[in-house]
Amino acid sequence: MKKFRLLPCFIWALLSLGCQAQDSLPALYDTYHITQIQLKFVEEDWEYPLHYLHSVGKGDRHMGHATVNGVRFDSVGVRFKGFSSYKPKMSKNPLNIKLNDKRKKADYQGYETLKLSSGNLDPSWLREVLAYQIARKYMAAPKSNFAQVFVNGAYYGLFGSTEDVNWKFGERYLGSTKNSVVVKGNSPLGPFAGKRSSLEYWGEDPTEYEKGYELDNGNDWKPLINLTKTLKLRPEDIESVLDMDDAIWMLAFNNVLLNLDSYNDFQQNYYLIQDSTERFHFVLWDVNLAFDGLGKLGTSSMQPHYDPLAKMDDERYPLINLVLKNPTYRKMYFAHCRTILNENFVNGWYKAEAQKLHDLVADAVRQDSNWVYKYDAFEKNFHETYTAMMPAPFPYPGITEVMEARTAFLQNHKEYKKIPPSISNVNAKSAEDGRSVTVTATIKNGNKAWVAWRSSVGNRFEKTPMYDDGQQGDGQAKDGVYGAVLPAGSYSIQYYIYAENAAAAMFAPEKAEHETFIFPTK
Repeated sequence: MKKFRLLPCFIWALLSLGCQAQDSLPALYDTYHITQIQLKFVEEDWEYPLHYLHSVGKGDRHMGHATVNGVRFDSVGVRFKGFSSYKPKMSKNPLNIKLNDKRKKADYQGYETLKLSSGNLDPSWLREVLAYQIARKYMAAPKSNFAQVFVNGAYYGLFGSTEDVNWKFGERYLGSTKNSVVVKGNSPLGPFAGKRSSLEYWGEDPTEYEKGYELDNGNDWKPLINLTKTLKLRPEDIESVLDMDDAIWMLAFNNVLLNLDSYNDFQQNYYLIQDSTERFHFVLWDVNLAFDGLGKLGTSSMQPHYDPLAKMDDERYPLINLVLKNPTYRKMYFAHCRTILNENFVNGWYKAEAQKLHDLVADAVRQDSNWVYKYDAFEKNFHETYTAMMPAPFPYPGITEVMEARTAFLQNHKEYKKIPPSISNVNAKSAEDGRSVTVTATIKNGNKAWVAWRSSVGNRFEKTPMYDDGQQGDGQAKDGVYGAVLPAGSYSIQYYIYAENAAAAMFAPEKAEHETFIFPTK
């Protein structure tokens, strides 16, 4: 959390009835706190200008006032957002609120833009917040919670509130800078219009990529073109331009959670953000159709048997092709899949967490007369299929209904049944002269291992092989203890261990690279 700055506090003190230190306020994205947002416009028919600006499609905003968790903002820009989630005749539409406009800099705990989803594609109201909770365990993903919005004193409704993904998001979590390229994997013309953000190489003409992507920072298409070209022509060099661990976690998450309105199926709803070394990282976006919420118009939408190897041979999905056909990446993918499944679904964590979220927002949903569904949809869709009547029946499977079936299917899948190595007794020890660090671990049922290490978030992980040969500070040869000697310096080392056999792989910690061991050097 960024600390409150004195100058903005002084300005707000002049404009409102005092200034409350933002560090003492509720965290904007506290999962268990419903953010309170009051909007005020001069116009009684305040929706008309927002509908007009959305139809123009230039991102312009209508000016008003806002209060967020008691903090007053005297000049904010508001617009409706969304493609399939926006409808001109709906009583409630998604909102994008910019606290920091051209007239005055302002933020809430460092956040300048609020992105609010209306829940019109999720009768359960649980998918978005719950899916992001799971994603943040394994990768840099947006914070997300709920917000109640009031407009001109009237309750407009409940919304999902999700952290904006931009270069500042990259700065917080990925070591990005203000000049880092940010690409949105979303066709500007919508998911059904022409090219999708497939990561296919379309040649060197930037205008071809404008059909399937958006540049959210800068105007340089060359890094994206180079990424797609590397995937196609030089896949052995992919780690120089793409963080493959992020990519593999993303694919695993999308598959296990049946988040198919994503790269894995519809080829959209993600960001690519460069770090300070100009390497791209994937960031998930718009997960409100996770847990098989995409549906199939007019048919049963439940897909618990969706193949973990789906799209492996489809050339339109070059990233999936690479991961599932490369022996090491494939083992990493299934290691991550198993971790997500075991830590969230096999143990029942998701059901207990979903119940907390359900109870948290029940009253807010009950009072929301602008929501596209009735309260009974909210109660039912937690566990059972709810069929919305559009031009034709559109079924949304219950979250526990589909994920219990999904869990059983994956546990019995042949790839999940392969036995990975075990890693235990991980230890790091500095040499007496302080010039090196020896990392050791007991590895069973493995035939290959390495330790990945770095000195800071902005750096890439270096990979050093580990051996059980008695020459790496690992004790006796062939005793099951593997070792590697790393260079030391005046910094702490972040590290993790990877081990594999002919069939499967394991990480320690299992959440690596998002979670690591830390060894403080002298």
